[in-house]
Amino acid sequence: MNKNQYIVDMLPDIKRAARRVAREWADVIDADDAEQEIALRILDLTEPKVRELYELDRGLRISVLTEIGHQIGMKYRDDYELFSGNHRYGTREVRRMLENDALAGVEEEAGTPLWELPESVILQLQRTSTETVTERIDLFLGMKRLSERNSWYAQVLVANFRDGEPCHKHRIELTRAVDALTAEMNRIHRRRVAEHTEGPGTRVVLSGEQARRITRNTESGRVRR
Repeated sequence: MNKNQYIVDMLPDIKRAARRVAREWADVIDADDAEQEIALRILDLTEPKVRELYELDRGLRISVLTEIGHQIGMKYRDDYELFSGNHRYGTREVRRMLENDALAGVEEEAGTPLWELPESVILQLQRTSTETVTERIDLFLGMKRLSERNSWYAQVLVANFRDGEPCHKHRIELTRAVDALTAEMNRIHRRRVAEHTEGPGTRVVLSGEQARRITRNTESGRVRR
């Protein structure tokens, strides 16, 4: 079979994964769009990768497809946040913080990396000569979340920016790790701001059509900041 035939055979599983994604990301994407986006992601893969996915146990295959859908949901949400200006950090700023040894801090007594401390302790951090209190808190809470969601990216950042012993084989891995940390820091910052400024009923729900329009505009370069 060729790549297209594999995808056609996997359509029932793609539909099932899309329904799961739509339930999780109901405010940004619906099942039909999730199905289309997942199929397009699979279409972008090489034929050997598609065949490898096709040959997985069905339960595992649906899990992989669902994870792809979750990544799409996050991209839709992040595109909206970028479009609306509801973000704080850019990847260049985060990389600058990392290059300035922002990950070098440890708890004095136990020698524990700051991002492994309880959130309540992180929230009590003080500013340094290079980072504000807000930046330090968002950085370490972002690292804490990244360690839970994608431990490999967290390891890449620590090895490269704290230990000076890069463990990534391809530079794109480091770029993606910085991108992932930036996204986590912006989510953390938005959450903390919302906890102080939002009350019940104040959150604006983004429709699927709005998210699709914003994503199309972002990809075509029409989003203005």
